Amino acid sequence: MPGTATETKVKAPATARTGTGLTIASVVALAVPLLYLLYGYVNGNVQLSTADQIDRFFKLGIILTAVAGVVALIATAIHGTSMRRGFTTSKTTQAGVSVLVLIVAAAFLLTTVLPRANAIQNLNDKIAPFGFSLVDNCQTPLGKAQADIKEALLDAQVHGADDAGFVAQMQIDIGLLQTDSTALTNGLAKLNATTAPDSKYQPLLDGCKKDVRNEIALLNDSSALPLPPQVVALVHISSLSTLTLLQDAAGVASGQVKIAAPDGSAQLLVQGVLTQVVTQNSDPTLTREGDQLKQDINNILKDNLAPFQPGPSLLVS
Repeated sequence: MPGTATETKVKAPATARTGTGLTIASVVALAVPLLYLLYGYVNGNVQLSTADQIDRFFKLGIILTAVAGVVALIATAIHGTSMRRGFTTSKTTQAGVSVLVLIVAAAFLLTTVLPRANAIQNLNDKIAPFGFSLVDNCQTPLGKAQADIKEALLDAQVHGADDAGFVAQMQIDIGLLQTDSTALTNGLAKLNATTAPDSKYQPLLDGCKKDVRNEIALLNDSSALPLPPQVVALVHISSLSTLTLLQDAAGVASGQVKIAAPDGSAQLLVQGVLTQVVTQNSDPTLTREGDQLKQDINNILKDNLAPFQPGPSLLVS
């Protein structure tokens, strides 16, 4: 039995020293993210400029906080064992420190680090891709088509008394609008495959689909543009699409389409019809909802990175 007693006396101090080292390690591991957070509050202008920086920021925070908690838990168990064996000098204090580190680490991880990391992850995985999809498949092709229609209206105004110039410009405008029609059709297919990340964004998605469908119809549907009664009486057509309007107007101005109409009539018809289109071709509700999505993205970044600031390149304008 003397050998057993000697072995216990040798082992116990080594175990106690291990517990002390682990307590110190847990304090250091937890101190790093807490002190960095404090530095952010004190400085007030620390920026995270890239998505990679944000990713590393949260990964490091999660790892250090989790490690601090796990190490503190092990240290607490070791201190408890040491105290049961009678090695109580300073172990109560160390055990208390380890328990405190464990509690603070768990609270910090569960109430601050993980919720914020999850919010940023949701932004990266769902909300931001949704926004990019609306920009690429709704805002951009719609804006391009509407700008090209305005350009066609301007060309009809500029070449009101110049048939040759009008015909040449109409051919260019027709090509642009045909390209726009293809882009809108492709965009609508992608919008139909897009899911809103939150129910509050569903009206925005539905509005985008509606506006893209309407723009496609405006360009291609033969019933899209009602013609003035005097024109209907002349050509015996009550309505036509934007592309057909430009094609027929170019045909009239070039003499390929023979109708009893004075010179410049094709230009005047394009001007009259497209002026109404340009005036009506906007959706302020959709614009407001899109602006709200942009604001939500910026708020998620700012709120979950606080006290740090997202770099200007990360914010949506």
